[in-house]
Amino acid sequence: MVLIPLENRLSRLQSIREAPESAPPHLREQAWLELEQKTALSIYEDVEKVLKKLAKAQLNKSSAGKLVHETRVALRRWESIWTVLEKDDWNEKKYWKVAGSRLRKVHKMLGRLRDWDVNIELAEEYELSSPIIKLFKKERKKASAKVSKGLKKLNVK
Repeated sequence: MVLIPLENRLSRLQSIREAPESAPPHLREQAWLELEQKTALSIYEDVEKVLKKLAKAQLNKSSAGKLVHETRVALRRWESIWTVLEKDDWNEKKYWKVAGSRLRKVHKMLGRLRDWDVNIELAEEYELSSPIIKLFKKERKKASAKVSKGLKKLNVK
């Protein structure tokens, strides 16, 4: 899985070093550029780590809720930093085609899965009838299957 194509990252750094006047003012400072790169790589590593855990997890178990939440937080952080990187010209259409759009879809599917977890918790807390809880669990199982399928498309192992 490649979130930030290495060649894109290196070419962007090289272009800034060769023609700093063409870069946005905040990127002309080496400290900002290094901070931006370190932050992006750190979040990238977090996303990669949590996606690998998620791919190995049994999502049909209710105990996977915490991992689903952690993954959603990591993906949200990635979307936030990617917004900054895009504005600073780190964007590449190949990234979005290969990984970006799929990550966003997985994030959306995880949101649906998390919603079912919350609905089940509330149904149990308010002691709703067994058929309703069973229906919610059935829907959660469908949502977890979609997430697993989405992770396979991302080639997360």
